[in-house]
Amino acid sequence: MSYRLIIIFSAIFGGLTLNFLNIPAGAMVGSILGAAISQMITKTDLKISLYLKRIIRVVMGCYIGLGITLAGVKQLGDIGLAVIIVTLGVISMSLLITFLLYKLCHWEIHEAYLSSLPAGLSEIGMTADEFDVDIIKVTTIHLMRLITIVVVMPIIVKILQYLG
Repeated sequence: MSYRLIIIFSAIFGGLTLNFLNIPAGAMVGSILGAAISQMITKTDLKISLYLKRIIRVVMGCYIGLGITLAGVKQLGDIGLAVIIVTLGVISMSLLITFLLYKLCHWEIHEAYLSSLPAGLSEIGMTADEFDVDIIKVTTIHLMRLITIVVVMPIIVKILQYLG
């Protein structure tokens, strides 16, 4: 069996396993771990063609687009101020984090910026690849952010519920 198939099956197995175990974001994290571990074991550096990357982006765009509904768009009028506040806050925090990573960690500015964005792991990984930045740095930061959300946020929500 070729290393390519081993890596693909390892990614599928990892994703399905963590998803079956109901790990939050398990399908994504398990696939990443399965592919990464099998590449290290086989000492292979599997590359995906530009054509396949574009197809994956189209599928991801379709998936995201299907989540936008008329009811959701109509609700924007009720939450417009909150959308503005959150958007400005996210932009401000992303720029601050970008500056800190750039100055204190001596990262390239585009790596720092992509690492600071509150995007999904798959989206940011593909964007990092598209802009030819260090995918390991960017996805590791986002993986740690995801783990923090899964572990720490439920505790904070419970504390806030208790206080509220």
